[in-house]
Amino acid sequence: LSLRRAFGDTAVSQMTDITVHVIGAGTSEMYGSEQKFYEISNLIPTLQKIEIVMVGPYLKTFQRDLTANVCDPWKDSTCRITLTTSTELYHDYVSKDPTWTPPTIAVAQNSGIHDPRFKELWRETALLLIEKEVLFVVTGFTAAEAEADAATLVGWGAKVEQPPQENPFRSLRPFFDSIAALPSGETVPDFYYTNAHFSMIRGRAASTQRT
Repeated sequence: LSLRRAFGDTAVSQMTDITVHVIGAGTSEMYGSEQKFYEISNLIPTLQKIEIVMVGPYLKTFQRDLTANVCDPWKDSTCRITLTTSTELYHDYVSKDPTWTPPTIAVAQNSGIHDPRFKELWRETALLLIEKEVLFVVTGFTAAEAEADAATLVGWGAKVEQPPQENPFRSLRPFFDSIAALPSGETVPDFYYTNAHFSMIRGRAASTQRT
């Protein structure tokens, strides 16, 4: 969905290979069969190669070799999928890899970029993605989180490609939140969903272009 909105249906329908960088990845992104990644090729049948790179310090508890792993084939798919991992912060990972090239798309799931506990850890990575004009998709558990993440990225100079909205591919499994906050500040029990809302940025906003 993000690729089609960013590049257009015609361009996406002609893609034969893509690279996806999952930033801030953890065990939740690695959980389950690697064959789940073949769903991407189901959505874009022309794909023959998908390179997935998981990057994040939380992967230390689920570490793989950095040598590319080829995922087991799925049914009669002819698409080749490779999966590599790094346990570094993304900007450190990029600085140490002289062969790094911008991915087709970068994704941060339920990242909490706006959260004061993580904001400074994200700043350098976000600025790198902005400068390299990488299509960057950020998801959040709630609409409020997605709005706050997007506002943080805009504050760092990002150009919004897709304002925050509900994600049609969000998880359908509800999680109970006993301290959900209303706009009034009142807290009430509520539910949230993984990847419930998302936004996209790419490049630097015109008003913040460097000369």
